[in-house]
Amino acid sequence: MPSPNDLDHLSLLLQRTVPDIGPVVGLEHVAEGYGATTLRALGGLCIRIPHSAHLALKQNRTATALHRLAPLLPVPTPVPLWTLPVGYPFETGAIGYQWIDGEQPDPETSPPSLAEQVGRFLATLHGIDGETLDTFDGRVPGPADVAAERDQVMGVALPWLWERQSAGVMDWIERWWASFRAEREAARYELRLVHGDFWHGNLLADASQERLTGVIDWEQIALDDQAQDLATLLHGGTAFSHAVLATYRAAGGTVDAATIARRDWLWGYREFTGIALALEFGDEAEALDGMHKLQQGALRHLFITGSEP
Repeated sequence: MPSPNDLDHLSLLLQRTVPDIGPVVGLEHVAEGYGATTLRALGGLCIRIPHSAHLALKQNRTATALHRLAPLLPVPTPVPLWTLPVGYPFETGAIGYQWIDGEQPDPETSPPSLAEQVGRFLATLHGIDGETLDTFDGRVPGPADVAAERDQVMGVALPWLWERQSAGVMDWIERWWASFRAEREAARYELRLVHGDFWHGNLLADASQERLTGVIDWEQIALDDQAQDLATLLHGGTAFSHAVLATYRAAGGTVDAATIARRDWLWGYREFTGIALALEFGDEAEALDGMHKLQQGALRHLFITGSEP
């Protein structure tokens, strides 16, 4: 596997491996996350190198869906220009996109116009239906796939938490998890195309934060419950979430009491994913930070012995 720090070597490998890519000039690091290393070259080429074969499969699986999806949405999304399979010389593959300009917005300081655009975007995404929606069936994960991934996350997070929390606390967390699974099995909703990780960290805005310029990181795209995208909106705070939902409803999105209840269950689950991802990459400090967020977040009542789950 080529080192992501050896940019000259990476440039040469890409030029040799990707047909018609041309010179890869001025390659620079843009972001280093758990999921992938993101690079940018002069001319607007964005390159993502996943950090595991599992994440590579997710990334490559979304490529076809993003080609279908991009023309249906009101703001730019990353459309793959090429993909490299898992194997030599990139053990976890690689994928190239056209760069989308923008920066991560701050929901606490962004103007109302941004929340309105986010709401319209989400209503458009969740409003895809009929024959168009059918074209994604089997090409992106469905509810059973999403449920299986949640089981995998908890299979990693719970044993680690058992070593760091009291038996009393863990008993309540295990009860909450059993209730979560029962609620999800009983939930009834129309399948919608969801982003899966729709929070402000995956939004791009212009410098004034008045215009939404892109939505990125679609590795969690699925045919599933719209409440998933409403849950992750809460990362931006309740005021931002309420503002987005107001436009979402006005643009045709349906949000009833049952949807909000499912959203709240999914929001409670959210921090377990951060713990599991940190542990996958051996980052104990980040996993501990995830545990702290869990203790301070939607499930904080479970850490008070005797509280109802």
